[in-house]
Amino acid sequence: MTMTSLSKSELIALDSTALDANVPAALIEQHGAVSEAVARAMADGALTHSQAQVSLAVTGVAGPTGGSDEKPVGTVWFAWCVGGETHSEMQHFAGDRGTVRAATLRYALQRLLGWLPA
Repeated sequence: MTMTSLSKSELIALDSTALDANVPAALIEQHGAVSEAVARAMADGALTHSQAQVSLAVTGVAGPTGGSDEKPVGTVWFAWCVGGETHSEMQHFAGDRGTVRAATLRYALQRLLGWLPA
């Protein structure tokens, strides 16, 4: 689990020899830490840095502060890598920080289970 922009940058640094060292920070700077691009890069990076066959990533604004007009509290971007494909989507959850985090976890795992073979 990564909670800060720095830790997200470290996760999405896919291959420091192949990419400019500023690519992860530039991705966050360009799109924001709570974005589809960052969620997808985190999920892809998790597979690159592990021997896993599936991964999921979430990045959001759980609150109680940190929201904006564009990305209010409760905004969450999800990404899942399953079967060689990366899927992503955004959801909005209402409630306090704990409620948003719990709803995020439930949603991420339910969607992941839907993509796994029976």
